[in-house]
Amino acid sequence: MSKKSTIAELKKPFLERFSYYAPRCLKIQIEDTTKGSNLIPFKLKTTQRVMEAVVKDIKAKGRLVRIIILKARRQGLSTWVGGRAYWHTSNKFNRYAVTVTHEPEATDFIFKMTKRYHNLVPEMFQPQTKQNNAKLLEFNNKAGTGLDSAFRVGT
Repeated sequence: MSKKSTIAELKKPFLERFSYYAPRCLKIQIEDTTKGSNLIPFKLKTTQRVMEAVVKDIKAKGRLVRIIILKARRQGLSTWVGGRAYWHTSNKFNRYAVTVTHEPEATDFIFKMTKRYHNLVPEMFQPQTKQNNAKLLEFNNKAGTGLDSAFRVGT
C-alpha cells in the first residue's frame, strides 16, 4: 500500500461524517465566566445532532440539501452551519457555500468563526488558500489546480 493510499484511508472517516470531523479538527470559542474565553473541540450539541439527522434524511431521499434556519438563540446552529460549510468546502473539489445573515455584525461574527476553523484545523486538513479576505475564503492556488472551492458570507 502506498503512502498516498494510506493517508487517504486515514482521512476517510473525517471526510465522510461531519460529526466525526468536527470534534477532532475544529475549535470553537466559549465564554467562561470564571476563566474568560477558551477554545475547545467542537462537540455537537443535541440540536446540532438533530440537524445532522435532517441532512442525512434529505440526502437519503436523493434531494439537494437546502435548509433555511430561522435564528434560534443559543442552540449553536450558526456554529454548526459555519463548521459544516467549512468542512464541505475545505475538503472537496468544486464546492461552494454561502452564508447570508440579517446584519453586518452577524456576518462578521460568522466569518471570524469560519476563519478560526481554518486557522486551527490540523495541517493535513488545511487546503491551499488562494483568497482570504473579509468576505471570501477561496481554496485553490494560483495555478488553479487546488480544490477550486470557496466559502463566502454576505448580508
